Formats: sequence, C-alpha cells, structure tokens
Amino acid sequence: MRKVILFMHVSLDLDGFLAGPKGESGWTVTDEAMTNDLLTDLIRTADTTLLGRVAYQELANSWPYVASNPSSSKGEVAFAHWINQAPKIVFSKTLEKVEWQHSRVVKGNIAEEIATLKQQGGKC
Repeated sequence: MRKVILFMHVSLDLDGFLAGPKGESGWTVTDEAMTNDLLTDLIRTADTTLLGRVAYQELANSWPYVASNPSSSKGEVAFAHWINQAPKIVFSKTLEKVEWQHSRVVKGNIAEEIATLKQQGGKC
C-alpha cells in the first residue's frame, strides 16, 4: 500500500496558518540544509503532491521558474525539476482549472481520493 507523507511548514505560534493575517509569508526562513538535504530526501521518496487551492496557486506562481533562476540553490533546482514533473492533485471546491503541468483538480471527497491513491503503485 502506498503511503501519504505530510510535509508542512507551520508558524511557531502554532495558530494553524502558514501565512500572516494579510497572506504574507516573508517570515519563512530556509537554510542550505533544508533546501539541499531535506528536499532531496523528500523527492527520493515522494512521487505525487497533494495541495489545497491556495498552496497550489502560490507554488504554481514560483516553482516553474526556479530551475532557470541562476540564484537558486542546487537543492531548489532539483526540487523544481521534481515538482514540475510530479503529478499534482489540487483539492478545491472553487478552482475551475489548473494550468501548471501534470496538475488536476479534485472537487469530490478528499478521503475517497486519497484512499484510491493509496491503492495505486508509487515510490512508497
């Protein structure tokens, strides 16, 4: 059976939100170990990404361009290549279409969709 692995950023006050009250996310801090080691380990074990609408829209606005950015780290470039090619399943009741390659919207039952995914073959 395929596994679902949670990878999530949270704020230190544990309020359940990644962004600030106005949607800002400039407070996030990454270092070389995270962008190189952690992301490299993640792409070795994961083959699909599950996203909500807001996360999808934020990632789709940046990751397609990271690999061609000369200031991107080695880990960021590797992750960009992976996420651009990986299937992306977007759970949303309001999003009508997705344009980032290998993405699809699921408007139905999230639990059913994940149960179906877990029955399919995958890296883990």
